[in-house]
Amino acid sequence: MLICLSYLLLCVAAVGAHLRQAGQTVVDLSVAELRHHMEVWSEDLVVFFYAPWSSDCKRLAPLTESLGRFYVERRVKDIRVAKFNCVASKTHRELCDGLGIQSLPTFLFFASGKMRSFNRTSTLLAERDVKHHRASKFRGDPYIYESLRDWTRIMRWLSLGQRWARYVKQTTSDVLGGRTLIAENARLRAEKKRLLKRLEAWGDTEPSSA
Repeated sequence: MLICLSYLLLCVAAVGAHLRQAGQTVVDLSVAELRHHMEVWSEDLVVFFYAPWSSDCKRLAPLTESLGRFYVERRVKDIRVAKFNCVASKTHRELCDGLGIQSLPTFLFFASGKMRSFNRTSTLLAERDVKHHRASKFRGDPYIYESLRDWTRIMRWLSLGQRWARYVKQTTSDVLGGRTLIAENARLRAEKKRLLKRLEAWGDTEPSSA
């Protein structure tokens, strides 16, 4: 009887923890989840790398949640804010070391393409100590929420521009490969119109105080 009761309590605790995690706007990534995103892009990702015992990381936790809510409340679907515990295990530490993270807290933005492709802004977007071709490190004051938020917005626009450039390149390649030029131009215009609507909608949702 005691064994059954203990098992039931464990199940309740596990479900409760899952519900708390699901209700958060910023969730902890596992090693497998972060590695998968580093290999295969599905959305832009802002990651707060932290250590639970760090007082600086504790101070930034509420700001990170606010940043997550900023995008969730505006229903922006192509960007997500998450966090990663760099000291949870040896594997966690190795992954953070592999990314070139030398101090905590650290914010990295994982975009849809290589940040080093922007020659004029390469110093800003792709510092040598960031060891991932799609990652950019935030070097502003993380305790100023507006600074952190605006940085993620700029990075998202750059990532969107990368996706658009790849689409145009692929479309041009398909046309040169013998596909119908008129049909491809129509498809290109429709895609451009769709992206412009998304950008306009994004601008309309900006608060007047921003």
